[in-house]
Amino acid sequence: MQHAGPLGKTDVTPRAMDVLNDDTLDDTVDADGKNRDATRDEALITRHPDAFVGVNASLVNARYEQGDGLGGFDSRPARNGLALALEEGFSVVDKGMVAPDVEEVERQYEFVERDPRGYSLRGRRHFAINHVRPSRLIEIQRREK
Repeated sequence: MQHAGPLGKTDVTPRAMDVLNDDTLDDTVDADGKNRDATRDEALITRHPDAFVGVNASLVNARYEQGDGLGGFDSRPARNGLALALEEGFSVVDKGMVAPDVEEVERQYEFVERDPRGYSLRGRRHFAINHVRPSRLIEIQRREK
C-alpha cells in the first residue's frame, strides 16, 4: 500500500493488534461481546495476514473445566446467576421464572378508536405475547445460625 507523507512515497504494510479473548461459546449469554469480538478478529486476520493478535492468557490465571458438563470457563463471578452483594448471614433462593400477567398486558394494548384529539386510529397497536418478558422471582432469606 503506497502512502505519500513528509518522506515521500513509502510502502506501508497495515499492522493491527488486538486480543482474541474467546472464540468459543460458553454456557452463558455473550453479554460482554467476547464471541462477537473474536469473530471480528478472525475476519481481521483473514484480511490482514500480517496482523499480530496476542492473548493475555497464562498459567497463572488458567482455570480447569468446572465439571458441570458445560464447556468453557466464565470469568463473571455469578456465572449466569444473579450478582447480589448480600450482608453476612443472608442467602438468595432462586424461585425460577414468572410468566407475565397476560390480562394486564392486554388491557394496556386495548383497541382505541380515537386518539385524545379525536382523530380516528387505524386498528390497534401491535402486540405479541412473545414480546413480553418473564420475570425472575427471588427470595432473600436469613440463614440459621
